[in-house]
Amino acid sequence: MGVLIRDLLSFKEFESARVIAGHKGLLNEVLRINFLELTLREFREKICVDVDKFISIGDLYLTSSNFFDKVGVDFYEEFLSLIRQRSCGICIVGYKEGTIDDSIIKLVNDNGYPIIALDYTTAYSNLIDIVMNAIVRDKSDKRIDNLLYKIMHTECSCTQILEYINEMNPNLKNNYVALYIEVPNNNITNMIRNRIFTNNREIFVHRLNKGTLVVISTDDDFSTIDEEIKKIKELLIKQFNNIIIGVSDYYRSLERFKESINEAIFSFKFARRNKALIVNHNDLGIETWLNKIKDDKDLLSYVNEVLEPIIKYEKENNIDLYKIIKAFVKYEGNYKRISKELYLHENTVRYRMDKIKDILKVGNNKVTLYTKLNIVVILKSILNLG
Repeated sequence: MGVLIRDLLSFKEFESARVIAGHKGLLNEVLRINFLELTLREFREKICVDVDKFISIGDLYLTSSNFFDKVGVDFYEEFLSLIRQRSCGICIVGYKEGTIDDSIIKLVNDNGYPIIALDYTTAYSNLIDIVMNAIVRDKSDKRIDNLLYKIMHTECSCTQILEYINEMNPNLKNNYVALYIEVPNNNITNMIRNRIFTNNREIFVHRLNKGTLVVISTDDDFSTIDEEIKKIKELLIKQFNNIIIGVSDYYRSLERFKESINEAIFSFKFARRNKALIVNHNDLGIETWLNKIKDDKDLLSYVNEVLEPIIKYEKENNIDLYKIIKAFVKYEGNYKRISKELYLHENTVRYRMDKIKDILKVGNNKVTLYTKLNIVVILKSILNLG
């Protein structure tokens, strides 16, 4: 989608920024940053050309409050011209209350043209650097999107994976971990990129799907990575009430980059499903290993073999047996707790569990029944997580 005005507000240099009006235009794309020093009349009189030719689509204008002290200027017409030429917004450094009158406020609100006020101490050079770097970064991100897609969705040799990683970030180290993060905010990628400053590590940050992928690498031991994860967690907790983080296993070879990303995403989905803040892949127990082999054809065949007769019986008798199975696994076969969970009489639970035993042909061997159902429930959950 490119660099949006909203994205720029996540940078530290825009901490003092306040949107005066035109909030609907925060999704406007920024293609260039430009100065607004001359009014329309001054531009025509001093340069003798049509000002409209110098206003480009996607221009973000930068000016000071002094610009609006000029006498005899129709500032409504000034803003109307900027909007007509499809520039994307304006930043006013040292904005003073009352600088923009109500007619202009209505104009920019109606047209989604943001007016952003900045503290008078904000350096123009810093704003220019941030905007230009963000535009360059956006082009780089599109290239990284393509490389990540190749790593994640095509059959790559180890050599190819290392070549793609070198293109994305040649400074990544062999000791690393992947995190997948989601918060109730449209863009935290820039915030993480620009507010995490530490030594002895290289951090790769990239927006992936609806979340943010963070790869932390180091030449030191993994305690350095633990410190980085703690810093990122603390940063996000300060900013947001609800965050979810999935963490992969720790690796010592970039050849397993794809595996680490998949683990981070899987751990994130597991955390989201279980309403947890952060989940480490190596803490998932049996889920960790079943996740690694979830695409095995024999394993999938086993799940189908167990579930198909259950599903068939459910359809033919209009009854939900799978919720009984999940509760049976959850409470390790304790019928009283199952009946309380499902609001069913205990005898009803026993009757339906007897029916499940008959369908699966396991007799009265409760250990065999529990083992089989436990594996199937976990696998089905993993497959549902993607």
